Amino acid sequence: MHENDELPTLTTGQKIKVLRQRAGMPRKVLAGMVGKSSDWVKSVETGRIMTPRLTVRLVVSAH
Repeated sequence: MHENDELPTLTTGQKIKVLRQRAGMPRKVLAGMVGKSSDWVKSVETGRIMTPRLTVRLVVSAH
């Protein structure tokens, strides 16, 4: 199984979490890269707030 095979079935927040973790990136680092708090990143990953802007997705996917 290809490592990205499960990504299409995940929410955007779940995809961000998976990709962030695969990159070995702590929430605090991602938060700093997008100008948000680590609590905000957690809220996105858990679906408590709406899908982030494209900028956040690009930062995560670039790593």
